[in-house]
Amino acid sequence: MILGWKAIALSPLEHRRVFQNFGIILLAVILTTPTRTTINLFQDLLMSPEVTPVQPAVLLTIIGETVLQGSIVELLKSYSVKGYTIHQVQGEGGHGKRFGDIAGYNTNIEIKTIVSQEISHGILVALKEHQGKHALIAFRHDVEALY
Repeated sequence: MILGWKAIALSPLEHRRVFQNFGIILLAVILTTPTRTTINLFQDLLMSPEVTPVQPAVLLTIIGETVLQGSIVELLKSYSVKGYTIHQVQGEGGHGKRFGDIAGYNTNIEIKTIVSQEISHGILVALKEHQGKHALIAFRHDVEALY
Protein backbone atom coordinates (compact mmCIF):
# COMPACT_ATOMS: atom_id res chain seq x y z
CA MET A 1 0.00 0.00 0.00
CA ILE A 2 1.40 3.38 -0.97
CA LEU A 3 0.19 6.54 0.71
CA GLY A 4 0.30 9.82 -1.14
CA TRP A 5 1.18 13.10 0.52
CA LYS A 6 -0.45 16.35 -0.50
CA ALA A 7 0.41 19.71 1.00
CA ILE A 8 -2.60 21.70 2.13
CA ALA A 9 -2.83 24.97 4.01
CA LEU A 10 -3.79 24.32 7.62
CA SER A 11 -3.38 26.26 10.81
CA PRO A 12 -0.86 24.87 13.33
CA LEU A 13 -3.73 23.55 15.47
CA GLU A 14 -5.32 21.84 12.46
CA HIS A 15 -1.95 20.34 11.50
CA ARG A 16 -1.54 18.95 14.99
CA ARG A 17 -5.01 17.37 14.94
CA VAL A 18 -4.50 15.81 11.51
CA PHE A 19 -1.13 14.33 12.48
CA GLN A 20 -2.42 13.11 15.83
CA ASN A 21 -5.40 11.37 14.20
CA PHE A 22 -3.30 9.93 11.39
CA GLY A 23 -0.69 8.79 13.90
CA ILE A 24 -3.31 6.95 15.95
CA ILE A 25 -4.62 5.18 12.85
CA LEU A 26 -1.10 4.31 11.70
CA LEU A 27 -0.17 3.10 15.18
CA ALA A 28 -3.23 0.82 15.16
CA VAL A 29 -2.08 -0.60 11.81
CA ILE A 30 1.41 -1.18 13.17
CA LEU A 31 0.10 -2.93 16.27
CA THR A 32 -2.16 -5.23 14.24
CA THR A 33 0.30 -5.89 11.39
CA PRO A 34 3.77 -4.81 12.54
CA THR A 35 5.62 -5.09 9.25
CA ARG A 36 8.87 -3.29 8.59
CA THR A 37 7.12 -1.08 6.03
CA THR A 38 4.44 0.19 8.42
CA ILE A 39 6.96 0.79 11.18
CA ASN A 40 9.24 2.74 8.80
CA LEU A 41 6.25 4.71 7.52
CA PHE A 42 5.28 5.66 11.08
CA GLN A 43 8.84 6.68 11.94
CA ASP A 44 9.11 8.72 8.74
CA LEU A 45 5.85 10.47 9.57
CA LEU A 46 6.94 11.34 13.10
CA MET A 47 10.36 12.55 11.99
CA SER A 48 9.17 14.49 8.95
CA PRO A 49 9.91 18.24 8.99
CA GLU A 50 6.17 18.96 9.04
CA VAL A 51 5.77 17.19 12.39
CA THR A 52 9.22 17.50 13.96
CA PRO A 53 11.08 20.46 12.41
CA VAL A 54 14.35 19.65 14.18
CA GLN A 55 17.61 18.16 13.01
CA PRO A 56 20.27 16.19 14.86
CA ALA A 57 23.13 18.47 15.86
CA VAL A 58 25.82 19.02 18.49
CA LEU A 59 25.77 21.72 21.16
CA LEU A 60 29.40 22.71 21.61
CA THR A 61 30.25 24.58 24.81
CA ILE A 62 33.66 26.20 25.29
CA ILE A 63 34.68 27.77 28.60
CA GLY A 64 37.98 29.58 28.72
CA GLU A 65 39.89 32.71 29.60
CA THR A 66 38.50 35.93 28.15
CA VAL A 67 41.78 36.55 26.27
CA LEU A 68 40.88 33.58 24.05
CA GLN A 69 37.63 35.12 22.81
CA GLY A 70 39.07 36.56 19.59
CA SER A 71 40.92 33.42 18.56
CA ILE A 72 37.96 31.15 19.41
CA VAL A 73 35.54 33.32 17.41
CA GLU A 74 38.03 33.31 14.51
CA LEU A 75 38.23 29.50 14.77
CA LEU A 76 34.43 29.18 14.69
CA LYS A 77 34.23 31.42 11.63
CA SER A 78 36.94 29.37 9.88
CA TYR A 79 34.53 26.42 10.18
CA SER A 80 31.68 28.57 8.77
CA VAL A 81 29.77 28.50 12.05
CA LYS A 82 26.75 30.71 11.48
CA GLY A 83 26.06 31.71 15.07
CA TYR A 84 27.28 31.54 18.62
CA THR A 85 26.51 32.98 22.05
CA ILE A 86 29.09 34.40 24.44
CA HIS A 87 28.62 34.95 28.19
CA GLN A 88 30.90 36.19 30.93
CA VAL A 89 31.07 33.42 33.55
CA GLN A 90 32.51 32.78 36.99
CA GLY A 91 33.69 29.62 38.66
CA GLU A 92 36.51 27.54 40.01
CA GLY A 93 38.55 24.78 38.43
CA GLY A 94 42.03 23.40 37.91
CA HIS A 95 43.35 26.91 37.21
CA GLY A 96 41.90 28.41 40.38
CA LYS A 97 38.98 30.72 41.07
CA ARG A 98 37.71 33.02 38.34
CA PHE A 99 35.30 35.57 39.73
CA GLY A 100 35.67 38.28 37.11
CA ASP A 101 35.51 40.98 39.77
CA ILE A 102 38.03 43.15 37.91
CA ALA A 103 37.07 43.74 34.28
CA GLY A 104 39.45 42.01 31.89
CA TYR A 105 41.46 40.35 34.65
CA ASN A 106 40.98 36.78 35.79
CA THR A 107 37.75 36.45 33.78
CA ASN A 108 36.25 33.60 31.80
CA ILE A 109 33.82 33.36 28.91
CA GLU A 110 31.45 30.63 27.83
CA ILE A 111 30.80 30.24 24.11
CA LYS A 112 27.99 28.03 22.84
CA THR A 113 27.23 27.05 19.29
CA ILE A 114 25.21 24.40 17.47
CA VAL A 115 27.10 22.55 14.74
CA SER A 116 27.38 19.15 13.07
CA GLN A 117 29.31 16.27 14.65
CA GLU A 118 32.11 16.66 12.09
CA ILE A 119 32.53 20.39 12.68
CA SER A 120 32.52 19.93 16.48
CA HIS A 121 35.31 17.37 16.13
CA GLY A 122 37.43 19.76 14.05
CA ILE A 123 36.91 22.62 16.50
CA LEU A 124 37.79 20.44 19.51
CA VAL A 125 41.01 19.27 17.85
CA ALA A 126 41.94 22.89 17.04
CA LEU A 127 41.21 24.03 20.62
CA LYS A 128 43.69 21.49 22.00
CA GLU A 129 46.59 23.86 21.13
CA HIS A 130 45.27 26.48 23.59
CA GLN A 131 44.71 24.07 26.45
CA GLY A 132 48.28 23.98 27.78
CA LYS A 133 48.66 27.78 27.81
CA HIS A 134 45.26 28.91 29.10
CA ALA A 135 42.40 27.75 31.28
CA LEU A 136 40.10 26.03 28.77
CA ILE A 137 37.50 23.28 28.76
CA ALA A 138 35.17 22.26 25.97
CA PHE A 139 32.45 19.66 25.75
CA ARG A 140 29.64 18.67 23.44
CA HIS A 141 26.16 17.20 23.69
CA ASP A 142 24.09 15.55 21.01
CA VAL A 143 20.92 17.59 20.59
CA GLU A 144 18.00 18.06 18.25
CA ALA A 145 17.77 21.63 17.07
CA LEU A 146 15.58 23.93 15.05
CA TYR A 147 18.12 25.96 13.11
